[in-house]
Amino acid sequence: MALGIGAVVILFFSVLPVLTVVLVYVFVTIYAIAKAFGAGGHGPNPATILVGVALIIGALTTLLCVGVERLGRSMDPRRRGSGQT
Repeated sequence: MALGIGAVVILFFSVLPVLTVVLVYVFVTIYAIAKAFGAGGHGPNPATILVGVALIIGALTTLLCVGVERLGRSMDPRRRGSGQT
């Protein structure tokens, strides 16, 4: 099971750059569409893009941590069936 967790982490880190680029591209596209139809006629706000990228990276990291925690929980026989934290 530990090898499985290691494989999941390695797979996640190998896919992370591609996933990050795709999610940032989607975020910037949605931001550009909202900016085009919104009242703001000025250029894009760099702080908004920076916060969006930081939230994407934070969400992906949290997703990895939750996945490893769930897989690790199944390795501990005392916590496998119960809802303890």
